[in-house]
Amino acid sequence: MKQNSKTLIKVLIFLLLYFLTQALITAIFAAIGGMGVEGDIQGAMETYIAENAALISLVHNALVILLILLYCRRSAETREDVRLRSIRCIELTCCAATGVCAAFIVVTLLSLLPIPGELMSSYSSAITASTAGAPPVRFLSVVIVAPIAEELLFRGVIYGAFRRTSRRGVAIAASCAIFGIMHQNPVWMVYAFLMGLGLTLTLDACGSLFAATALHMAFNLAGSYLAPLMYAMPIYIHILLALGCGYIVGYCIRRMKELPKPSTDTQSEKEE
Repeated sequence: MKQNSKTLIKVLIFLLLYFLTQALITAIFAAIGGMGVEGDIQGAMETYIAENAALISLVHNALVILLILLYCRRSAETREDVRLRSIRCIELTCCAATGVCAAFIVVTLLSLLPIPGELMSSYSSAITASTAGAPPVRFLSVVIVAPIAEELLFRGVIYGAFRRTSRRGVAIAASCAIFGIMHQNPVWMVYAFLMGLGLTLTLDACGSLFAATALHMAFNLAGSYLAPLMYAMPIYIHILLALGCGYIVGYCIRRMKELPKPSTDTQSEKEE
């Protein structure tokens, strides 16, 4: 019970720091947007924040990465939880391919499922609002920095903390639920939960956070720049692509299962 309380406090502290740093960065950008403005300062601040959403996210997530890595240097327990272990190129390739295919499958499901128009409109607006900004900044934020920060926080610190004191199923469910809720929009929350499940299973299967990060980066890349092209295609093309992607995902999973598992440091010590 004591260990569970300690874990919950640790998770809450990290989530609080996540939101506080986000609020701090947003406040700084709001102040910049309001500098030298005469008249509607509030409106100018809100407009500046909306126009620089990708840059705000980039700076915020970069700060999150820095803080977590600094904390890992001081905490051996958290460093072990984060699992920044080397990984083979074939595993990275399979994870990246799975991420691209998952993005196409998600787009197909969003097109086929009877989701109310209001929810889809709200989802599209949330995606657009969170990625507004110059294309290079948007790419760095969405494809590179955000996946690294989210994997360090959700699959590294949070899942790692729950895994220490809870059964694996409970740890996965709790970390994925938090990951889903953090996305706020109902449609986004559902597939973020499922995506979190896939990322967590990938982490456990490969034993390295680099695997989950590669999958996450590839998913965001395809979801942001490739999958949207599917919306103009006939629905049968969606289905054929989704089936093909499902086959590729299955192949990647089988391929990774066939790979010999590298010995961990703990196993080596036991053998000695």
